[in-house]
Amino acid sequence: MGKKRRIIAKGKKFGTKYASHPASGGVTTTTPSTTTSNSERISAIAQKVETIEQEVVAAQEEAETVISSAPAPAPVEDTPSAPTVKAAAPTKRATRARKTRTTSKTSKK
Repeated sequence: MGKKRRIIAKGKKFGTKYASHPASGGVTTTTPSTTTSNSERISAIAQKVETIEQEVVAAQEEAETVISSAPAPAPVEDTPSAPTVKAAAPTKRATRARKTRTTSKTSKK
């Protein structure tokens, strides 16, 4: 006999450890019944879509009034100016020069 089978047979002793096993008769679950029908759901969605469309139209009208009330921008005249040339900046060395040791052989007398 298998472990699960023994546990299922002694249900009171082991509780509902393997209650979902097919040999135990299975767990009965109830599905909640829906109170709203599909047509009611569709009508609610359609109403939401209509309100969103109305909000979009109102926002577009408001944007148009703001744009029309804004003053026209002044024309910008582009005048070419003489290019300015700067002198090249001196570049620094990327690496430092190696320091040499002065020993008695290399030092000048």
